[in-house]
Amino acid sequence: MKIPLNQIKPNPQQPRKTFDQASIEELAQSIIQVGLIQPVVVTPNGKGYYLVDGERRWRAAQLIPGMLEIEAVVSDQAGTDQERMVQSLVANIQREDLSLVEEAKAYGKMNKEFGIPMVRIALLTGHCLATIKTRMLILDLDPEIQALMDDSSMPHDDEVIKAIQSLPDSVRVKFAQKMAKHGLSISGIKKAVEKVNKHLQTDPESECEIDFDTPSIKFAVQKNKYTHKRNWGALQQLNKLPPWEELVTAANKTCDACSLSYSASPVVCRECPAVELISKLLEIAQ
Repeated sequence: MKIPLNQIKPNPQQPRKTFDQASIEELAQSIIQVGLIQPVVVTPNGKGYYLVDGERRWRAAQLIPGMLEIEAVVSDQAGTDQERMVQSLVANIQREDLSLVEEAKAYGKMNKEFGIPMVRIALLTGHCLATIKTRMLILDLDPEIQALMDDSSMPHDDEVIKAIQSLPDSVRVKFAQKMAKHGLSISGIKKAVEKVNKHLQTDPESECEIDFDTPSIKFAVQKNKYTHKRNWGALQQLNKLPPWEELVTAANKTCDACSLSYSASPVVCRECPAVELISKLLEIAQ
């Protein structure tokens, strides 16, 4: 049957919150050319209809001049908020329309607001229980970190989520943003977090500035407050120190080969053997 577009309203329980306007306009052009291939699914709401499935098609239809009605299938089995929510979620998941965070929020709503056990959610959506649990962990992260996982800049792995959650509030977001920028692996993130937390446990008042662009040689220079190379050349001629350029090259190669290179910081690299060795050489040159 055909239903006037103005009698249909978006489902308030729709898990998907963002729509790409360009893709909606492309869909409208497709409907103009070949027609509406699949009708929308609606349910009565007393004054009209709520969408159960097909909001993109409904939005596209509104962009088409002269199109006042849309082909629809009326479902009488989605009368409650819970049923509408489940139907909308399942429909979107089957088409992979939801973003990671939208999917997580939908699971959270079903579980916490409607009281649906996660095992039941898994059966309804066809997703494994482990996936649902990991998605819901994302909801406990800062919005900035959720966004990083939403666009796949950071692995949405349960171990990564738990590791990042263990960081202090003062460094958590910045740490995650740096990790995402450099594409650090799951194991790399876990190792870096472990180092930071270990240091903060022994020295909670210390600065925890994450700096990914600094090689180990700079940390040694900072540690020794080494400001010039005036003595280095003289000691090099006496064969007491290696050429400075060779030292820099070797230090950079060591950092590049390190699994924690993308999380390099005074905290993470505090006990690095390379930093210790360079520090001793700098002490000689003082």
